[in-house]
Amino acid sequence: MDHVEICLLQKPGSSLRAALMPCLASFGEMPVVRQAEDLSEEEALPSRAMLFWDISLFTAHEINDLSPSLPPERFGVVLAAGSLDDEVIQACRLTGALGLLVEPFSAAQVRATMEVALACQLRVWDLQDQLFSLRKEMENRPLVEEAKRVIMEVSGMSEPEAMRMLQRYSRAHNQKLADTARKVLEAFRLMKNEI
Repeated sequence: MDHVEICLLQKPGSSLRAALMPCLASFGEMPVVRQAEDLSEEEALPSRAMLFWDISLFTAHEINDLSPSLPPERFGVVLAAGSLDDEVIQACRLTGALGLLVEPFSAAQVRATMEVALACQLRVWDLQDQLFSLRKEMENRPLVEEAKRVIMEVSGMSEPEAMRMLQRYSRAHNQKLADTARKVLEAFRLMKNEI
């Protein structure tokens, strides 16, 4: 992942703003400041981001209402609070927070928390991408199996030979195995209909 947007979600007038902004800026860039209303506007938020949520002025009810807007597949969440209490702990559970900063905190603590949270979130996104690829592969498996069967039937090749043939053709023509399988099946159906 080349670039991860860093967002700071907080209410105007938060006492933590002065402490958080320079700490987050030390991470490499100024964070984009978002208001709670931004969460209702899908296009206003990036598809993937690290979100520092200053919950100091949010009520438990607001946190409960906003948390579903921050799915972990899109957002890594780090909470910042003025003090530690049961509501903050509950907010950590609701949001699946990857980190918690309680005032007073230093720039070094913010940076360390951000690094750990970002590493965890990048891993989540990587696993999510792998899952997507595996699902795609599983969807295409029957197609590849049918193409192998056709090649074996027409050419008399063994199953491993038919698979290697599909793979070699795919690599030589810089295309996905499923696309090659589709072409084989289309050609076979065309031949079958013409005979």
